[in-house]
Amino acid sequence: MKRYLFTTSLFLLISLMVSAQTGTIQGVVVETMGGEEVPVPFANVFLLGTTTGTSSDFDGNFSFSAPEGTYKLVISSVGMSSDTSEVLVTAGQATQVNRVLGQNAMVLKAVQIEAKMDRPDAFGRHDPP
Repeated sequence: MKRYLFTTSLFLLISLMVSAQTGTIQGVVVETMGGEEVPVPFANVFLLGTTTGTSSDFDGNFSFSAPEGTYKLVISSVGMSSDTSEVLVTAGQATQVNRVLGQNAMVLKAVQIEAKMDRPDAFGRHDPP
């Protein structure tokens, strides 16, 4: 029984030490519309070169844990310009990152669509294409 208790205690201690080496990155993603800041829902927020990241919620808020270190934080959303900035993650602390994304509008040329119907004549023949 003592051995089981010792093993369990050791496992919990190691788990706490490992989790203490991470920090939190949190913030809000907004855009400016008509002079007002409006949340950008479901923006992608991730650390470049890693698989660590999240998406902002409906109100533009995001939060995720990351190992201690310096990273490039990328924030992007469809129809918006991307934002890349350097962040320092400190163990046991929250790093606040608030960003304003600009619109990335593109003007498309007009597209003309024509349709032609291929009908057979009285003898069942089709017009050549």
